[in-house]
Amino acid sequence: MSVLDVKALSFAYPNGKNILHAIDLTIAEGEFILLCGPSGCGKTTLLRCMKAQIAPVGTRKGSMSDLPAKEIGYVFQNPENQIVTDTVRHELAFGLENMGLQTETIRRRVAETALFFGIDEWIDASVYEISGGQKQLLNLASVIAMRPKLLLLDEPVSQLDPLARKNFLDVLLRVNRELGIAVVLSEHHLEEMLPLADRVLFMEAGAFHYEGDAQGYVRYMKRRRAEQKKKLYGLESGISAAAEIACFWEQERKEAKVEKLPLTVREGRQYLGKKKEEGKETGQWDQQIEKIKERYRKKESVKERGTKGSRKNVCLLIDHIWFQYQKQTPFVLKGLELRIERGEFHVILGGNGSGKTTLLSILGKRLYANRGKIRLGEDRKLPRIALLPQNPKAMFSRDTVEEELQEAGCTEKLAESLGLLQLLSQHPYDLSGGEQQRLGLAMVLAKEPDLLLLDEPTKGLDGVAKKRIGDDLETYVRQGHTVLCVTHDVDFAAAYADVCSLLFEGEILSTESAQTFFEDNAFYTTDADRILRGI
Repeated sequence: MSVLDVKALSFAYPNGKNILHAIDLTIAEGEFILLCGPSGCGKTTLLRCMKAQIAPVGTRKGSMSDLPAKEIGYVFQNPENQIVTDTVRHELAFGLENMGLQTETIRRRVAETALFFGIDEWIDASVYEISGGQKQLLNLASVIAMRPKLLLLDEPVSQLDPLARKNFLDVLLRVNRELGIAVVLSEHHLEEMLPLADRVLFMEAGAFHYEGDAQGYVRYMKRRRAEQKKKLYGLESGISAAAEIACFWEQERKEAKVEKLPLTVREGRQYLGKKKEEGKETGQWDQQIEKIKERYRKKESVKERGTKGSRKNVCLLIDHIWFQYQKQTPFVLKGLELRIERGEFHVILGGNGSGKTTLLSILGKRLYANRGKIRLGEDRKLPRIALLPQNPKAMFSRDTVEEELQEAGCTEKLAESLGLLQLLSQHPYDLSGGEQQRLGLAMVLAKEPDLLLLDEPTKGLDGVAKKRIGDDLETYVRQGHTVLCVTHDVDFAAAYADVCSLLFEGEILSTESAQTFFEDNAFYTTDADRILRGI
């Protein structure tokens, strides 16, 4: 049985730009569909068109099943955009109250849903006190409490740390498998998603270019990258690390295609374990595995860091800062110390709610610490600082992308490198999340700050766009500037960071070279590291 049928759906925004082109899609009951594709290809527009109550304004052609609002649930990318009440309990009950259910029914459903999602222990908490991962879990629970037939999710884990992301996906899989709710999930980060999907839809320029299972999708991406004469590993590969390694092995050894490619870390290690046994007999194992490791090896820092206490090469020295948002509330930062050196790409990782965004806001002078000092380097010169916030919409005040770029003093070369020239006539608010990120980055880079502060710069970006931005930032750093980046994107950090710091409960616990940091971690590391570790 189908839950939703889409026939020849086309859509154009009021400015005349066609986003969707004759989309045909049938979603079966209980199906798990992964929707992927480059930033700006139309994924969010398609999802919003499926739910009439939030459909964008524009010209639509084609037909779609007419389902009541309560039968289609929607989870947004930003957890903050969906919460409307003040406590977890009230948020769970809000949708049920709008459905006109009896009080007894609402109370029973709230209790049942809280137990299913494991949020009963913090059901009376304020929504302002819970972490980002808990907020997104609450959004999912609030939608499921209304018992929809179809659940649409628009990059729901893009702002979650690695552990919160895995917890969210575990619960989402239970919703699909145990409740039989059909799921359509739009996502760029495919490492954990591919093994879950019954069907993968690859979208580009408003049309489906691939429809099928995960194995077929990996083969499709391999052919596609070969035709484009581009490599099939790293940020821009579009497949999981396990599948990348298997495809590379096939190519290098000119072996026959395996019937089933590995998709998970476990399957990847099993695949290499089998190849190791075979390689011992032929004497080819050591040479082959070294080639694979070389592809994923983290870069060494290009310079030695200064000794602790010395101000030589220091851009900023953060000296025991404390911060709380209001009196009588817990401190968010607790005696935090951090050394930021000139000419380095410094990445801070940590869980949701650990204080990363707060730290950037203090450095960007949007907030001021209660205690402690921010000291300058040996030359006593205050660096010019620019901050790209987590939500770049706050930066936009003009009617077109072109006007925003002109106002910021952005050069045509910079706009071209970030892929913005084809978006000049569009309103900034009509851009996709990834396109808004690129516009915001262009606006801050145009100022050529000595210290560039970035809060989740890869949120909403596909792998190709991440690599483009990473390469631009790397060049910027090599020119003598400094980048301090807060991110949950472990793969991006592993590819570009010189130095990584772990922030936990308001303190920096460690600061190490990227190579040391990722090789020694079990959770805050890449899937490629997990697969190759000890092999």
